[in-house]
Amino acid sequence: MTLDDFCAAAKALYGPTWQKSLSRLSHDLNVPEASVRRWISGADPVDSSIQSDLITLLAIRQCERIVSVMASTPGVPAELTLACYESDNDLHEVTGDDWSAAFHALMLQRITELLREHGIAVRAASINAEDYFRWLGRRNNTPATRAEFAGLSISTAH
Repeated sequence: MTLDDFCAAAKALYGPTWQKSLSRLSHDLNVPEASVRRWISGADPVDSSIQSDLITLLAIRQCERIVSVMASTPGVPAELTLACYESDNDLHEVTGDDWSAAFHALMLQRITELLREHGIAVRAASINAEDYFRWLGRRNNTPATRAEFAGLSISTAH
């Protein structure tokens, strides 16, 4: 696990001031706070054994959001399409997320597993930034437009 992926995940979980929540982060990952401090200072590499736990924390949070939206929104489709990205560059250009496409793909796998446990059908669409922005035109780049494009990508692939 890279330091960039670790920091991006911590920011996604605890917000932009995540470094003020190191005790919470270390507790959630069941590692000493001193270890987390050494990782973020660059004194030690991030322990790769925590990647699975970190991905699970992120996936649970995302699944809770998705299930909540689906429960409170009429007309939600029976199947969700999740966007995965062909490269780090595509991911960064389209979403602005700081983690790698490989880390994102692992997170999507875990989200898919959790959503299926809730009885929600899930499929994935591979997103290429150039194609997406060509399709997007003058519209705003939002999670909703990314979801729409991902859904269209699946429909046109079949």
